Amino acid sequence: TRTVELAAPEASFTGGVRFLGKNGYANDWLTGWAAAGDRIRWDLDVQSAGTYAVTLRYTCPAGQTGSKISATAAGNSVEAELTVAHDPAPKPSPDRS
Repeated sequence: TRTVELAAPEASFTGGVRFLGKNGYANDWLTGWAAAGDRIRWDLDVQSAGTYAVTLRYTCPAGQTGSKISATAAGNSVEAELTVAHDPAPKPSPDRS
């Protein structure tokens, strides 16, 4: 099983979404996804047909669940709703200033 991790700085996004660290350097993350029209997207070139699993790392404060996510490939789409709140304290990052 191969794993491909799609980092936030490799995404394109619209609406109120922005990088937390302002510049989108390595290991940055996206924040500000608050409106129905906000989008985060990664374009992929899938080389082999097959079954793929998608895992999303996210934070979502209690009371703000309900956002919908989708993955689309070759005209096929799957959608899910964030139903579990997950809002841990940020880990310190000593290389940020």
